[in-house]
Amino acid sequence: MKNHWINILKYNLWANQATVDLLNQYDEDIITRSVINSFPSIELTMKHIWIAEKIWLTRLKGKSDIILPEFKGNIKETFQIGMKISEAFLKFIENKDELFFNSRCEFQDTKGDNYSLPTKQIIHHVMNHSTYHRGQITTLGRQADFGEIKSTDYIEFATKIGH
Repeated sequence: MKNHWINILKYNLWANQATVDLLNQYDEDIITRSVINSFPSIELTMKHIWIAEKIWLTRLKGKSDIILPEFKGNIKETFQIGMKISEAFLKFIENKDELFFNSRCEFQDTKGDNYSLPTKQIIHHVMNHSTYHRGQITTLGRQADFGEIKSTDYIEFATKIGH
């Protein structure tokens, strides 16, 4: 089971990097431009992905006192901070033993309500959440006429990079 989750986290890192590589090709004004979406810009959608990864990583570490990442600087610096969060999530999972994936995670949500969920369900949720919002970015990129947008589907990763 551990190898499965490591592979999924490697996919997430790969897909986030592919999205960053795409977005780095465009001027900051396109990335920060107001759009109709779950979040009002591509930049804020990417930040949301990483904020959620950070929140859940903190919870998986057994903490509820979440310190949100500060995205300071330009878009490229924001992307560097975000990618470090995705890398930290992968490293955390790589360092866990098999028992961790069958354990439960006790946490408080942002309202202070207490929950207990299987760890593997949380990891699955976080990766699915990131995929969902990367899909939104793909749609926004097509609307912004980005041209060719390479697939970040899992099967693309599995056939070219993953095991």
